[in-house]
Amino acid sequence: MSPRERELRSRLAGLLRSAGFLRGTLSVRERVCGKKNCKCARGERHVALYVVASDGGKLRQLFVPKAWEEDVREWVQNHHDARAILEEISRAHWARVQKRER
Repeated sequence: MSPRERELRSRLAGLLRSAGFLRGTLSVRERVCGKKNCKCARGERHVALYVVASDGGKLRQLFVPKAWEEDVREWVQNHHDARAILEEISRAHWARVQKRER
């Protein structure tokens, strides 16, 4: 195993020990509620965070409460990071097979 692969596997193991993983992307939405005296009537829209992912071919969206925002952002980032590391390891093994190197 190359030093680079050893480093990648170590990073992946660290991620697996972390708090959580969530497949999806984050979507920030701004909207107007329609109340006459609300801040959004003056142009300051209400901001909400959603996590979006496909499930069985259907797009699913889930509102993320403010109290959960930091955790959910971390979980989504952990999932993206783990996939990137796995992809890099896979590319290295692809090259090894291509070169017929064990």
